[in-house]
Amino acid sequence: MGYDIAPEETDKTRAHELMLRQQPQKGLEGVKKDYKAMISLLYVGRMLDVPPEQNAIPVIQRLRNSGKYALYIVTSRSSSSENPEIQATGKWLEHYSLRFDAVISAGDHNKREALKSLSPLLFVDDSASKLYEIFEDPEVCTRPPSGLENTYFGLFRQKSNRHVEPRGLIGTIDGWLELESKVYELTNRRLTPSSANIR
Repeated sequence: MGYDIAPEETDKTRAHELMLRQQPQKGLEGVKKDYKAMISLLYVGRMLDVPPEQNAIPVIQRLRNSGKYALYIVTSRSSSSENPEIQATGKWLEHYSLRFDAVISAGDHNKREALKSLSPLLFVDDSASKLYEIFEDPEVCTRPPSGLENTYFGLFRQKSNRHVEPRGLIGTIDGWLELESKVYELTNRRLTPSSANIR
């Protein structure tokens, strides 16, 4: 499509900025359209060729089989059944026998409202900008919105975000085994009364 973007620059917001700088005549809506077409082409056409990350399948299966956790995917992708990205994702999950309780689409909107309806123990995203916008104060990320005060927010480390140091209350999750450990740690923390409440 004529854009020069490095893997670490594929975050949607950052990519839009870079694409607009390279082809300002297209305008923001034009580069958004190009970005969506580019991602769809790469994402949909090669989806089944991409294996799950190391440890993803056993971790998801252990969490599901424990009967203690509900697992959700909260996505920015459109939930339209005609959307090829959603169809490709469904086929990929089915191919690897990965089951989730629900896939919730926030569309192009902030994921905050979807998360508030779930009030999760843990929320991870591989996009720092998506995590920042959930907070009441996205520049510092020290105040989660009402209803999400007990949620741990983690930037899931991948090749494209290794250079990002998240701010405020956002931690990092480096792989599926660390995600599983964090779930157990947070569960134990919720189940253990604080010393201030022990009489």
